[in-house]
Amino acid sequence: MIPLIIQMIESPEDRELMEDIYESCRRLMYSEIKKLVSGPEEMIEDLLHSSVEKMIRHIDKLKEIQVNKRTSYVCEICRNTAIDFLRKRNPVEYRESEELDRFESSMGIPELFLLKKEEDSIIKLAWDQLDEKHRRVLSEKYILRLSDQEIAKDLGIGKDSVRTTVGRARNAYRKKLSEVEAARQPHCT
Repeated sequence: MIPLIIQMIESPEDRELMEDIYESCRRLMYSEIKKLVSGPEEMIEDLLHSSVEKMIRHIDKLKEIQVNKRTSYVCEICRNTAIDFLRKRNPVEYRESEELDRFESSMGIPELFLLKKEEDSIIKLAWDQLDEKHRRVLSEKYILRLSDQEIAKDLGIGKDSVRTTVGRARNAYRKKLSEVEAARQPHCT
């Protein structure tokens, strides 16, 4: 069901854009928030609606963004909304746990921390360069963990085509990763 705040948008063009975004990205938005915030369903829904409010406030930016990059922008708004919520709920605890997680993930070795940070930026850059269909199918398969049947229904393809589509998306992602890594390698003259 489309939130009332979207239905209240005066401009039919803006309302249609937000309805499309909400319908196509709702599960992904919910998942992004749920990854960061554990709590009752109502709290997650409230954060989802807060994210939608932010998107409406920045609808001009949403219109400017290329369609294939919109999903990333929407997910970023949801992540930021969840992080803001966590910071407001317990600022000291959140800041300390964030730093501890970063340091522990590198096993306390600063060089590993920096390498992990570089690796994360390569992954994000490659992901942002994927076309919307590939990002969508990979998100549905590996992040949302949808069944092949659900993915087929969402993409409007046959269930038997899902594995091929996922394979092609994975190959495209690997290729983008290689390209980004190659572009980041220092060139000797």
